[in-house]
Amino acid sequence: RDAIEWVNKLQQGVSAAKYVDEITGDSWLTSLELFKRGGDCEDFALAKWMFLVALGVDPNTMRVVIIDMEGYGIYHAILVLYTSKGVLVLDNRALGVMTLEEAERKFPYYRIMYSLGPNGWWKHKRGEVEELPTASR
Repeated sequence: RDAIEWVNKLQQGVSAAKYVDEITGDSWLTSLELFKRGGDCEDFALAKWMFLVALGVDPNTMRVVIIDMEGYGIYHAILVLYTSKGVLVLDNRALGVMTLEEAERKFPYYRIMYSLGPNGWWKHKRGEVEELPTASR
């Protein structure tokens, strides 16, 4: 099977879970909790990350990306996957996997604030990226 095809099936399967706004505070759920009771955007992004890692995808090829939905006063989380065919966006607000260009056209009001990976996190500001300090291990 084509890798993009199975990533798309994963995107559709996880995104079919119930979306639930968090009313107080913010907790990050396990994949099991997401499917049991529903969750919000970062729960979807993390579940996709965990499934992809379980399927053998290198965690260093993925980032959880925190978005400012400019003009809406809403923050959102997505998963970005770097592949040999380009950058893929897995967003619970879309049915299928999108290329970065497709996501930029579909959601022109998305502004990347932060991205997080297994080896660090980065602040994004109008085309500039700054690596942020991490705790010692």
